[in-house]
Amino acid sequence: MKSFFFVFTLFIGLNSFAKEFKLFKINNEMDSEYSVLSVETNDTTGDFVKLKKEVFSANKISLSKVVWSAKNLASGVVAYNVSGRDIVKLQSSNLNLASGGTIELNYLVNAITGDWENLDLELLKTAHNQWATQCHGKKVGTLHFVSNKFLGKVVGVESIDILPSF
Repeated sequence: MKSFFFVFTLFIGLNSFAKEFKLFKINNEMDSEYSVLSVETNDTTGDFVKLKKEVFSANKISLSKVVWSAKNLASGVVAYNVSGRDIVKLQSSNLNLASGGTIELNYLVNAITGDWENLDLELLKTAHNQWATQCHGKKVGTLHFVSNKFLGKVVGVESIDILPSF
């Protein structure tokens, strides 16, 4: 009975260690799958622990998950790779675990020319230890990627529409 109580207490303790805050959804016009970026935080302090990207089917079934630490983000991570080519990268050189920072979203505009653009997203700790993302001072709910096509083939990301709703 003691071991059951210990295991139960350990299980409850581990599950209460972290909270998750959904930041925004990422989608595009090419397919029905979408991703959700969220922050996992320390339940006690509300501080950043990790960033998670989860891919969902149109039926809201989880297809895959990847998790990055603050150290991973400092050196840069690949958020999307298609056919062996990096399409979207995330990096944050000033992430403060207690208050947030800038996450630079770099995206491939044209695979033929090798052109890249970036979008600066502000990760902010809000009231009551919650987290949110802003771009140019406005709430980010969805990033809608618009494909750049050449001769009918996708060669990159033409633009990113920033929508306030999730």
